[in-house]
Amino acid sequence: MIQILHKRSIILVLSFLSITILNCKETNEYQQKVTEELAKEVRNDSLIFDYTFGMSKEDFFMYSWEINKQGLVVNGSGAEIVQDVDWLKSPARRSFYPKFEKDKIIQFPMEYSYNGWAPWNDHLVSDSLEVDILENLSIEYNADFYTMMDQDSTVIYYHIDGNREIRVFIVDKTKVRVLFSDLTKVNL
Repeated sequence: MIQILHKRSIILVLSFLSITILNCKETNEYQQKVTEELAKEVRNDSLIFDYTFGMSKEDFFMYSWEINKQGLVVNGSGAEIVQDVDWLKSPARRSFYPKFEKDKIIQFPMEYSYNGWAPWNDHLVSDSLEVDILENLSIEYNADFYTMMDQDSTVIYYHIDGNREIRVFIVDKTKVRVLFSDLTKVNL
């Protein structure tokens, strides 16, 4: 009995070390990619619609008001903006509101969810949504996505192009988050 527990303990420790080593390798690859891309000194500030990194809060609200009047977006809860999305495999919504620093956009988080999600609609779970979003972003931003894991073992897909990083990851059974970050302003 003690030998079995001892073997299990050793297996558990070795498994933990393996995961830790893999995470360190992924972190080093990620940091190397960030360093390489920032060294190019290329700015890619475009986000969605005509939003850009560095856009002022005032310009953000004025532009949001304009596209709201055009019927492209609606107000969500609080200051959040919501858009109906029809280019995915099933109708969806995305909501967004940027993070500002010194009154300028430095991050642009968005959350997507399929409109028809229900526990019995297996084809509309976040795993499918994530694949759908990654395919769309790969085309729209000419992006090759790499993977890494965060501290909670969540798989994160990322693409870095100059200063702009795009991250995609599952939030829960119904939601996928896409996070645009200006790596010259944000240390992730």
